[in-house]
Amino acid sequence: MSASIVLNAKDEISPSMKSIQANGKSLGRDFDELSGKIQALQEKNNALNKSYSTLNSQLVDAKKAVKDATAAYKEAATEENKTNLNNATYQYKSLSDQMKTFRDGSSDTRKEIRSLQEESRKLADGTRSSISDGSGGAFTALARAGLGQMVGQSVQQYANYMISSTFDSQTGNVLSSVLGNAISGAAIGSMIPGGIGIPIGAAVGAASGLLEGVTSNESSKDTAMQSYAQGLTQTAEANSANGLTSGSSTAAQRQQDKLSFATLLGSSAAADSVLGSIKTMANSTPYLYNDLTQIAKTLSVYGYDQSNIMGTLKTIGDTGSALSMSTSDMDSVAQILGYMGTSDTLDSMRLKQLRLKGINANQMLQDYYGISSTELNKRVSGGKISGADASSIILKEMENTYNGMMEKQSQTFAGLTSTLEGLQQEVQNAQGEGYNTTYSSGLQNQIDALSGNLGAKLESVNAIIGEAKGTKANIEAQIYQDVIGGVFNGDSAKEVSDEGTLDKISELRSDYLQASEEYRTGDEQGRMEAGAKMDSIMSQAEALASSSQDANTKLDVWDQSALDTASGVASIVTVLEAWRDTWDLNQTQSKGRNSYTGSNDDTNMGDISVSGNSTAFGLSYVPYNGYPSILHEGEQVLTASEARQRRTGKSTPSVTVTGNVFNVRQDSDIDAIAEALANKLEQKALAAEG
Repeated sequence: MSASIVLNAKDEISPSMKSIQANGKSLGRDFDELSGKIQALQEKNNALNKSYSTLNSQLVDAKKAVKDATAAYKEAATEENKTNLNNATYQYKSLSDQMKTFRDGSSDTRKEIRSLQEESRKLADGTRSSISDGSGGAFTALARAGLGQMVGQSVQQYANYMISSTFDSQTGNVLSSVLGNAISGAAIGSMIPGGIGIPIGAAVGAASGLLEGVTSNESSKDTAMQSYAQGLTQTAEANSANGLTSGSSTAAQRQQDKLSFATLLGSSAAADSVLGSIKTMANSTPYLYNDLTQIAKTLSVYGYDQSNIMGTLKTIGDTGSALSMSTSDMDSVAQILGYMGTSDTLDSMRLKQLRLKGINANQMLQDYYGISSTELNKRVSGGKISGADASSIILKEMENTYNGMMEKQSQTFAGLTSTLEGLQQEVQNAQGEGYNTTYSSGLQNQIDALSGNLGAKLESVNAIIGEAKGTKANIEAQIYQDVIGGVFNGDSAKEVSDEGTLDKISELRSDYLQASEEYRTGDEQGRMEAGAKMDSIMSQAEALASSSQDANTKLDVWDQSALDTASGVASIVTVLEAWRDTWDLNQTQSKGRNSYTGSNDDTNMGDISVSGNSTAFGLSYVPYNGYPSILHEGEQVLTASEARQRRTGKSTPSVTVTGNVFNVRQDSDIDAIAEALANKLEQKALAAEG
């Protein structure tokens, strides 16, 4: 193993610096103490201002409340409105007084800050006058550094405002970071004599700021990518779950539809034929499968069969498309025509119902028979027209008048949308049919199990659990009665036996009796005070009852049950590693763009072209065979067996540097420190390899 440590330090200790060394330590402590006090006062002032702002907001609401209460009292001088006005006025005055307290406190705090700042300035002036010319340069540099940092912060704040107002967040972040670090670097560099440290510090700080800004921007891009990817994943999972739920529901409904049509039409074959035709119609018309199925079911109830149900359904659908009917209206038309077709005589009420749907059935019959409206009414009222004949005539006229309207309607935007929705339902139904068919056997297995011995055992277990929970509820209720009844009614305790609890019940009972007497004999103020005492007694009694329930030894078994459950579940999860799937998913979702692309395509940090996954910061575990990786000079690749031995063997060598203070008294100390660290590192490495 080889170790290389380079420390660059330069310590030029002039005779004048030696003469102020002891005095400098004391001076530094004084400055630190003053700075600490000023900072504490500034934080106090910020807190006062924050509280003042909060109260100011509340004061606006309080002022409005006073205004509203005043208006209400002027409108109706009731006792309630008077009380509301008094309360609102009191609240407003209270807030005003509090604001004055915070305002005065802030003013006093600012005075203290100015006083301490003046004391700090005098201390600095006294120091400069007491130090020789040779040492004055160093303290001037220190003062210049602190002043530069202070001015720099103000400049940076203004610059940040201009940057954020002019540029987007990505560009602004880089510029702000460059500017901030450049100012800090210049301030640090100003402590180097001769002024050469200022441009050097600024340059180093700007470079550091550029790297920080670019790194921050790339990190924000990773965050955006992760959020977007997680959103897409969650959407896909939700769509999958919704698709299965919807598809399963659709498939189950269609299974019920098949049973219904098989009963109405007389056979499963007839049902399959009709439902298949409905499916085809739904996929080419503006109506959905479920809507058409409902209308067809209505027709079948009134005697339509496999031979004429689809033709009638098409006629009603064309009519509905032409007259912009809802599917509910179309189903009503099917009911009217179906009822009409099963009647011996035509009912004028049915003709009126069809007119309300937009179908001029009267005119259709007049044209067919070649008669006037008056004559039609006479024949209808005289029972001269058969309902079945009228239904056939009207359907034929509807077909002649509105034929092909469903097809035309299907080419409109609304029709295309409906057709697409219908096809999407078919896609989901396919998943639902597959799921329902497969899971039906599992459902039957569960039914068989719960209807057999397992079901009986589970019923027994749940009966025992229910009994235990009922006993627990009874104990809790009795404890509550013991406490509340003991305090307010003087009842003897049946479940509570703890002496401390009984003493507290007795104490609250005594307080209650005293408050009751004060209420009985007191004036308005005394009655109010007695009521306030009773409110406190009630709250204490409720708390005592709850605490007594928690402390009851009979109920400790439930606390132990909760602990056993938590411990048992944790043990199960640990043994089975049931948590790993979730952990693996979280790890995958936490990966940034480099994990998938091998580089930040939008980042230009020089002529760097990479492909694969960077391992510059190490990789604890290679996740799969063929894993691409970018290796770097000085890195080490282990075999799987060596990696396992490393994980389970000796710990990684480490060197801990404590104190973080190196006393460099002369140039030779630098080499001594570097050599000592190098030796320590080499010893640790040899020990680990041995």
